[in-house]
Amino acid sequence: MGGCVAQAFAGLYPSRVSGLGLIDTTAWYGEDAPKIWRARAATARSKGLKGMVEFQATRWFSDDFRTTHPESVKAMAEIFLANDLDCYAAACVMLGDADLRHFLPALCVPVAVIVGEEDYATPVAMARQLHEAVRGSTLTIIPGGRHLTPSSARSKSLRSS
Repeated sequence: MGGCVAQAFAGLYPSRVSGLGLIDTTAWYGEDAPKIWRARAATARSKGLKGMVEFQATRWFSDDFRTTHPESVKAMAEIFLANDLDCYAAACVMLGDADLRHFLPALCVPVAVIVGEEDYATPVAMARQLHEAVRGSTLTIIPGGRHLTPSSARSKSLRSS
């Protein structure tokens, strides 16, 4: 959600932004996003956040990372579980409705687009769309990373294009 907020802020207040790091994010989740994200909100309401932790963890971290860093997975799960259910559901609706693509061509600050190679939530294809829409941006793909690449990136070399 932070990446969407950053894009909206940069689009609405360009004079207040000197650069953007868009990590594991997108400007638009696609035509079916409102339906999918509303379904996620409904799942949260029916199962509770605790019922979604396993699903979320597989999206956040690779299988290897979850096995070798259980303390990080547990810490992120605790943060997730501390969310207010109504706020989480509202954020799902916001993400489903978000379409920030119209802001991207006007961005005139340095923009680094970073994505985990295995990010299923905001895949590499979405990062490439951001990169192509923002003139002069850079794109870095983190090998083996999923949706929380800053948390799971290790000393592996980064692959840039």
